[in-house]
Amino acid sequence: MARKSTLKEGASNSETPSSSTMAAYNAANDRELQKGRDENLAKILTTSFPGFSEIRERKKMHSTQLLAYVPAVLRTNQSWYIEFYYNNTRGELVRVRHNINRVVKRFRKVADRRAFAQQEVARINAKLAQGWTPEMEARKASNRLAGTPWADVKAHYLEWLKKEEKPYKMSHSTALTYRSTFGIFCAFVETVPTLLYIYMVDEGLVRDFLDWSMAVRKVSETTRDNYRRWLHSFCSWLVDCGYLQENPVEKVKPLTGGHHAKQQGRDAMKSKYISERDRARMFRWMDENDPWLKLAVLLCHECFLRTKEVAQLRVENIRLHDSLIFVPAQISKNKTDAFVTLTDEVARLMVELGVLEKPGHWFLFSRDLRPAEREKPTRGDEIRERWRAMCDALGMPKTTWFYHMKHTGITDMAAKITPRQVQLQARHHSIEMTERYMQETEPRANEEIKRWRGEKK
Repeated sequence: MARKSTLKEGASNSETPSSSTMAAYNAANDRELQKGRDENLAKILTTSFPGFSEIRERKKMHSTQLLAYVPAVLRTNQSWYIEFYYNNTRGELVRVRHNINRVVKRFRKVADRRAFAQQEVARINAKLAQGWTPEMEARKASNRLAGTPWADVKAHYLEWLKKEEKPYKMSHSTALTYRSTFGIFCAFVETVPTLLYIYMVDEGLVRDFLDWSMAVRKVSETTRDNYRRWLHSFCSWLVDCGYLQENPVEKVKPLTGGHHAKQQGRDAMKSKYISERDRARMFRWMDENDPWLKLAVLLCHECFLRTKEVAQLRVENIRLHDSLIFVPAQISKNKTDAFVTLTDEVARLMVELGVLEKPGHWFLFSRDLRPAEREKPTRGDEIRERWRAMCDALGMPKTTWFYHMKHTGITDMAAKITPRQVQLQARHHSIEMTERYMQETEPRANEEIKRWRGEKK
């Protein structure tokens, strides 16, 4: 009776809980129930699967950055199924429902069915905690290496770079550039905690990396395209090794393509021509102050040798009686043996400097840009530093580079010699490449067209 009176009194005082209060109470109760289920699930996984607690702690570190998955739970409505969410390669949570209705019906007792279902839930959660996704299962079916951990692929690529760094395969500067760009890519990967396996490297990740490089590292469009170029070669390597089936960079276009880039290229080529007046000043200065630098400059200007080839040339490569210079494949850019013509001006300077009197195995440029018996030749940077000192002494712009002498030499030679002969001397793979170097210093009228009067009918 006392209880009934209390209810009536409460009703008369309007103390009955409102609908919003009841909803909040139910939501809080549901959260408490879910928390209890999660704690029980964690206990089951910890006891059933050794090392799960360590994986769980590692995943907690990234939980604030990106949700990797939502643990599987058992649903027993009209049908029995296991439901969970996983993060796909595009950063989206995807729901999966695994129907187990036919399997559990083999058990007569509901308790047996539930026990079996909970074992399946624990098994799926353990796999999710280790980074497994249904996408990985599908990729593995078509590619056995798709599920290779990212850390293993990273170690493999660095080891491959070390082996490829040989004179006949990959130069030291190229390998250095690849390692540097790969380090930047690895720094980006650290911001993507769900990138655990190599199959997750797809077009979306490529675009994210390039956008990240511009937004976070503040790189230019040209540098962004350089990153894309390296990424294309890296993904081609992944395809060759069997990690990926196709190159995801193919569909990602560079930003600096099209007519604008071609016009920029033409403008850049024009700026590489050194006028005859400036060259005369340079050669006078080198005659008085640095004749060995003049020899290096003439090898680039008239024999069209690259900076690395000039630096690594040996005395025995000079064939004065044949007026030829032998460029071995070990130092050549295109990795093939070749001969170039030795001009009279370069030959005369070599005789004056006594180059050919030195032993054949000596480097042409070694210590202080002179022939010497050393295990290593001079550095290309040392030649450029001497060039820079000369330009500074003459007040030349900082945009005047050593390699511009090759562009200038090809332009001047092409005005008097057939493009085919210039192509052979420059060792270009096509005449189109040679024509890219050929540039008019000033607009000039064609004398044959100037005198042409036309045909009279």
